[in-house]
Order: sequence, then structure tokens, then C-alpha cells
Amino acid sequence: MKDSDTKSLLIDILSLSGSTPVAQRCVSALERTPAQWMLGEICVSTIEILNIYSLRVEMHCSVIDGGDEVINALEQEPGEKVRVTAFGTVEEEFYIFTDPELKRFIGCMSYQRDNSRKVIY
Repeated sequence: MKDSDTKSLLIDILSLSGSTPVAQRCVSALERTPAQWMLGEICVSTIEILNIYSLRVEMHCSVIDGGDEVINALEQEPGEKVRVTAFGTVEEEFYIFTDPELKRFIGCMSYQRDNSRKVIY
């Protein structure tokens, strides 16, 4: 799938999600042209992403906006895998969670980037 196709699908799925403040910021950032940078997308086990989230919170020692809602949704998720699409702007990183087929929105979280230090992925 082309990046522009993925971007359009993400905007559509986020717009239909009942928009939380973090989802609204995510749509705004996706609609900006060109995107600042794209981390990519992966399909990962729900259990694994819950563990990664816990480590990320500890590592950054910061509040992740929308994180609690995503964790609650992931704990209720019937599938074994979820798709995580990550992208960012200079100020903020976004993580969008959908089903593997990119048809159903699960949740969206973000955190403010600390531009005073380099983030290594």
C-alpha cells in the first residue's frame, strides 16, 4: 500500500472515531503537507504492545496523551494482533492503533517530543 493511501485511510478512520483531542491533533498533523516524518507501521501482538507501552512510559517519564484509553481498548481487543502506525512532527509523536486490515480504529496516543535530547528508536 502506498504511503498516500495509508495516510488517507488513517485520516478517514480517525475522523469517524468520535474524535478525542489527541485524535484531532493527529488528523491535523496528517493533513499537513508534507508529513514531517513517518516512523512506519507494523503488525504486532496485543500483549507485546502492552509491554512496549509500559517500557516507553518508564523510559520517557512523561504522560502519554490518550495512553490510558488505548491500553483499555487493547485489553478488550479480540484479535491477537494490532497494526501500529507511527509518525511525528517536530513537536509530537503519534501512534495510531487499528486492526491489521486498517479497517477498524482501536485508539490513538501521542507524547510531546523533548527536542533537547535525541530520541533513538
